[in-house]
Amino acid sequence: MLLLLMTQLLYLYRDQAVVRHTIAAVCEHIGCTVEPVRNPGMISLSNRAFTEVELEAGLYRLQLGLVNQAKLAQSFPQIEISLVDSNGTIQARNRFRAADYLPSDIVRNPMAPGEEYLASIILKSSAANVSGFMVDFL
Repeated sequence: MLLLLMTQLLYLYRDQAVVRHTIAAVCEHIGCTVEPVRNPGMISLSNRAFTEVELEAGLYRLQLGLVNQAKLAQSFPQIEISLVDSNGTIQARNRFRAADYLPSDIVRNPMAPGEEYLASIILKSSAANVSGFMVDFL
């Protein structure tokens, strides 16, 4: 019964630094791994630039500065980009994995707390009236 209670407490507080280190130490001995935390709500944009690529209609470059505001390292998020017109109507939408917007040597490790990562995404849309974008972290 005590073991069950301890297991439930470890699960409940698994995102706390001390608990994660304890779980990682136990996993090291029994051959399992602890995946990084996933908390997309703790990722913020530090900067953004949306430009149309010259000489090619419908091609856009989106550059984003991503910052992990969490106290622990976490996985890079999927990013959902929606291209919108001047009325806010969605003209195109796509999702991107970390490997799509970051170099492979960066993606191998989780996002460190407080660090900024520069993402670059090329978007193509056949809609002629794209004037902006929306970003969601998943």
